[in-house]
Amino acid sequence: KLDLDLVIPLDEEKLGDSKVNGTFKMVGNEIKVDPGLPGFKQVNGSVQFSESDLRVPEISATLFGGPLKIKGGSQKDGKVLITANGSITVEQLRKQFASPILANLSGATSYRGEVRINKRDADLVVDSTLLGMASSFPDPFAKKAAEALPLRFEKQLLAGSVVAAGSARDLPVRDQISVSLGKVLAAQFVRRKQADGFLVERGAITVGRPLQLPEKGVAVGVTLKQLDLDAWRQVFKTEEAAPGAASPSSMPGSISLRTGELAIFGRHFKDFDLAVVPVSPDQLRMYFSSPQASGDLLWDGTGRGKLT
Repeated sequence: KLDLDLVIPLDEEKLGDSKVNGTFKMVGNEIKVDPGLPGFKQVNGSVQFSESDLRVPEISATLFGGPLKIKGGSQKDGKVLITANGSITVEQLRKQFASPILANLSGATSYRGEVRINKRDADLVVDSTLLGMASSFPDPFAKKAAEALPLRFEKQLLAGSVVAAGSARDLPVRDQISVSLGKVLAAQFVRRKQADGFLVERGAITVGRPLQLPEKGVAVGVTLKQLDLDAWRQVFKTEEAAPGAASPSSMPGSISLRTGELAIFGRHFKDFDLAVVPVSPDQLRMYFSSPQASGDLLWDGTGRGKLT
């Protein structure tokens, strides 16, 4: 429901003095803010606006099945700040997403989000301590419900990445997504806007080492004292992949792994060092070394796959 007051001078020279005062009330609405983000359901509350500012006293909604409170408005610098506080349970997530990751999580946690809007640009930040949520993943991602493990998600447009307003291509050209999980994991991706969505230009995922973006592609770097790949294989145990499903074109650009002890296929390797680099769209070359074994492998992902 929209309540709107307008004061418009009949004198054309005074049209700039027009006044607007309105309230938009939402009752049980569903709102989709971004195609890449989940929608808000059961939205109730009001948005108040004038010709110069925006006010959100409080809006209640559900996100991922959990309660959410939203409020905010215009700031002194001309930007709009919206804050959100909510909570979520793993059980609710399982109802909406079919993922093997959720099978190893339990409990509930709260989170806080901020959306900063500057004209046509918007940045998003979400923080959570993950208190109340437990993880049965192998180390270093195991966690008890009473332990805090700060999670931060940030999505921001890169400077100078918006085409001039009024253009048919009036879309953000590039944005950056950053994710951190305590001191355990860090990830960052630079994406370019395309007609059918975003394409990752470059990115990095690191565990146990500093984050560094490559010039192109996606790089994965892991440094751990111990790594039990047999335990991780059980976590992500799936049916046999279809032909071509493991094509390197869907894999990271490069992988670097260093661990003091690696457990895999019932065997243990000390001081294990692995490097994986793509040599073509369908081939990956793997180099590994340890006191127990070393080798040079070539994986061809065409057909059912071939390892040489």
